[in-house]
Amino acid sequence: MTLDAGMTGSIGASTGFRVATASVRKEGDLWERESGSLGGVGNTVAGMRFENSGSYGTFAPAYDAIVTMIWQRCSEGERCMMDIRHRLVAIADGYEAVEELRRTEMLKYHPAKRGGTQ
Repeated sequence: MTLDAGMTGSIGASTGFRVATASVRKEGDLWERESGSLGGVGNTVAGMRFENSGSYGTFAPAYDAIVTMIWQRCSEGERCMMDIRHRLVAIADGYEAVEELRRTEMLKYHPAKRGGTQ
């Protein structure tokens, strides 16, 4: 039984259970790309601070406070998105490790599965 058209895993009596880790890793890559985009927005916003307020001196401090707040939220979002990416990769790694352990255990008790005789 196929899990999904876009996934590589399968469920079956002879194959065991494989999680579509490639799809999970692909999703992690998407989060990483998007975090970089958000970081770019934050850097652009940070460059919008007043360096010389001149005649705008009355509202420049409030404007700069808003720019700083937006930059901080973009930076926070970038970090959180990378955290999601790292967690997705860790999940994929965990599933692959368990699958390998189960495969190794199966081969230990079922030598015919590896091409040997019982």
